[in-house]
Amino acid sequence: MKLILILLLTFQAFAIDVNPIRKGEAAPFDGYIVDDTGLKQFRAINEEKKLLKKKVVTLEELGTIKDSRVKLYKDEADHYHNQYKKAQSKSTWKIVGGIVLGILATSAAGYIYNRTRD
Repeated sequence: MKLILILLLTFQAFAIDVNPIRKGEAAPFDGYIVDDTGLKQFRAINEEKKLLKKKVVTLEELGTIKDSRVKLYKDEADHYHNQYKKAQSKSTWKIVGGIVLGILATSAAGYIYNRTRD
């Protein structure tokens, strides 16, 4: 029963009267009447509009990709900068520690030398 009802309704929806109209005659409905040349122009405009929409979507995707790459490169730069700072601070402490140990070793050697000379 439902199938028959659906078929009847869909056939009625596709039932369109096609009445040819000559130039100067009144149309049986409201709207636009277009000849073949105008129809070709409308189709060309429609295709161009579809292509432009695709280009806009592509440009938006490229912008998103660019933004994500910029963020990735900034994150990598921050990571390597932090590693460089850590390595630099470690090397600074190594130099300071070496100097302090050298001073202590020299002081201890001088102290021992003065104690053993007497």
